[in-house]
Amino acid sequence: MRSLLVSISLLFTTQICLASTLNSVEKEGDCSLRIGVSDWMPYQYLSESGEASGKQVELIKQISAKAGCSLSFVSTKFVDGLTMLQDGTLDLQMNASVSDERAEYSWFSIPYRKEFLLLYSTPKFRKQCQTQPLKQLIKEGFKLGLQYGLVYGEEITEIQNDPQLNKQIVYSSDN
Repeated sequence: MRSLLVSISLLFTTQICLASTLNSVEKEGDCSLRIGVSDWMPYQYLSESGEASGKQVELIKQISAKAGCSLSFVSTKFVDGLTMLQDGTLDLQMNASVSDERAEYSWFSIPYRKEFLLLYSTPKFRKQCQTQPLKQLIKEGFKLGLQYGLVYGEEITEIQNDPQLNKQIVYSSDN
């Protein structure tokens, strides 16, 4: 079965999420950060040798070198990393979008990347994807696949909060 790329773009920003319970940098000269790394190439991943790599990892390494901080990277799924931020076993998680829930247990950097999402569809919904809002597509039987625990912006959050529409969403534990 062929898929069609349809450009329903959801613009959002990506930020660094820093645990509000962070205490490892409070004392001058004592800066050690535990950072969650997920498998999301080319931004972050563990190489075959187990070393944290990727564009975001390199950015964090440059920032920490200037700040004089040592880093330890922890391999984790994104959603698990958020839980680890809450319980204090991680200090920093990359790829975080701001949400009210996350703001209760973390601070956020300024956005360092803007991105948008594209919707992939089967040919059955080809014409509708080009002319109808996402809510209407879902009401007509379109199934939406999302990764569990991510923030996709206002429109998707509204759909997720509607019990009838949320039934049409298929969640995955990873990307």
